[in-house]
Amino acid sequence: MKTSYLIIPLSLLIVAGVVAQPCAPIAFCSGFSTLTQSMDNSTIGTGAAVCQTAAAPFLHGEYSYWRSYTLVNEGVTSNIDVVAVRFGVTTAVDASGQGQNVHLRLYRDPAPDPTGTTVNLATLQLLHTETVVVMNSATGTFIETILASPVSVGLNDTLVVELYVPSGLTPGNYFVPAGNALGECAPTFFSAIQCGTPVPQTASSWGAQPANVILDVCYQPSFFLLNYPGGTDDLELLSAVN
Repeated sequence: MKTSYLIIPLSLLIVAGVVAQPCAPIAFCSGFSTLTQSMDNSTIGTGAAVCQTAAAPFLHGEYSYWRSYTLVNEGVTSNIDVVAVRFGVTTAVDASGQGQNVHLRLYRDPAPDPTGTTVNLATLQLLHTETVVVMNSATGTFIETILASPVSVGLNDTLVVELYVPSGLTPGNYFVPAGNALGECAPTFFSAIQCGTPVPQTASSWGAQPANVILDVCYQPSFFLLNYPGGTDDLELLSAVN
């Protein structure tokens, strides 16, 4: 029998009328600079929308949340190396008790949508994928994932970050990323194949309140790598200036 899914908004998440502008968050990135589009990236609210089964046991299908960072619009002034991605967890329940996987994907977007209402999947260039094991104990916390190697992004590039959540139906998992009702300075994008939204859209595109999902980037200027957190050795200061 075919499983039916619905997009379930778990909260109303944004203050109306917020326009795109650099946010000024608390810098949580362990000594590195922070890219965020959340007006408050320290508060975990009641969660974000998920693509959920229409009948019990109310598990979700696969879905993704996306953020698109055009670096020059975010106040960045040089090429950067992304060293970590930070997201929050409203709910994490896995049937095995051994943790569930979610996936972080970083892309270069050479053709950002000029309307700001979607992410052009056809033109994205994958830069990096990182798998994160989320334990049930992570509920109500933030996870800062150090990347296995830094990801270089040019000043004139648009960096797209995807938080991909596999279907929880077969393993009996349930995962909801963290958002809050305190606003955002650029839109969150959402996609879910089983809910008829294969292309990332803003929440308002399918008639819901915009979803302020906290999906931050930790970075440093390129050519300045001191004690990169993904390694065990001290690194020398590298400079492009002779």
